[in-house]
Amino acid sequence: MSSNVINRYAAIAQAFGFSLIAGEIKHAGTRVGTFDIEIACDRIFTTLWPASHPGQVLLSQSVRLDDRTLIAEAAAEFELCLRTWLVEVGRMPEAEVVTDYGLQRWLGRAASVPLARERVRAPSCGDVAFRLGEGAGPRFRSRSAASTEIVRTARDLVSNFDRAGAMALMRLAGSLPEAADAAIGYLARAAQSELHYRPRNMSLAWRVGSMTRVLLLGETSSPAHTMKLEGPTTAPQMALAG
Repeated sequence: MSSNVINRYAAIAQAFGFSLIAGEIKHAGTRVGTFDIEIACDRIFTTLWPASHPGQVLLSQSVRLDDRTLIAEAAAEFELCLRTWLVEVGRMPEAEVVTDYGLQRWLGRAASVPLARERVRAPSCGDVAFRLGEGAGPRFRSRSAASTEIVRTARDLVSNFDRAGAMALMRLAGSLPEAADAAIGYLARAAQSELHYRPRNMSLAWRVGSMTRVLLLGETSSPAHTMKLEGPTTAPQMALAG
């Protein structure tokens, strides 16, 4: 089991052109950072230190080896980290920053929106780890043709996942006015989380050196942000409060 998890991380890195050799993670000769993956007792620990901010921890994970869904979530976070770096340095289109896991997370939430006279259903899609309260619930019941069509299409994509179709549907939902009906509001906010909030936070983490610092800064302290670093191994200086 442990070797399968390690191989999973290695496969993700290789799929995007990264190499993990002797604890270093590189892309096309550029040193991105230092990466460690360790198995201890019944847990797997992963850590990534960015080359642009020595001493900072960009990504730190600890997951039980017997928890398949949380391992999938952790691997997807690692993938988002790599995708974001590629976007930052101009080696991947920004539109591709969302992972398949992120798309499936949105599809599961969208599919949980109850239609007229339906019972409430729990969100479910692939190996996604949904938390209590992530489902739509009765207060977000669909009451418009637009939200009903999105929910039905999402349910089809849950059964037959297609990245291009899921991305198009999520972008459509994210562009709709939230006030249209309660279901549209739920679908739009969930889409914005995957399209903008999660990638933006990971992007800022590369800029300041760690996700912890991003969360401590908060949105009100963050500078105007576009998803581009100045170079593969440099980052703009940011003034941090106290």
